[in-house]
Amino acid sequence: MVTQQKRAAIYGRSTAPGHVPGESDVAGAAQIAEAKAYCQEHGYRVSEQHIYHEVFAGADYKNRPAFTRLRDAAKHKEFDVVVVLAYDRIARKERLIGAAIAALEKCGVSVESVREEFPFLPVMQLAKYIRSAVRDIARSRQPPDWTGQEH
Repeated sequence: MVTQQKRAAIYGRSTAPGHVPGESDVAGAAQIAEAKAYCQEHGYRVSEQHIYHEVFAGADYKNRPAFTRLRDAAKHKEFDVVVVLAYDRIARKERLIGAAIAALEKCGVSVESVREEFPFLPVMQLAKYIRSAVRDIARSRQPPDWTGQEH
């Protein structure tokens, strides 16, 4: 029995304060390079037309042009798997990550993370949710002033 080589898409997203789209994005290039290496290691075939990257805030889930193109291509069954550096490249909030993965799976497309070995399962969603919540709290608060002085 001959197994068919999986067709992969790569999605990368980075944010840089004040970053102008079209400028050099080293972080984004590194994400894509790691994802390409992952695909090569797993025997996935990647077409350049299915490498999606954008500089966009993670909170703005629905209005990202590259992610919208990826979703449209998934609906047309143009690839079998989407490879991301980490699941939080899809969205910042866990419920949005889960919704995006569910929508892709409904199209017959799986999602794999280069750096996170576990699949996005409910028990892992809980662990990731807790980690994400801690990050959100840390982002929203100023570091404590251990000297006891007011800011």
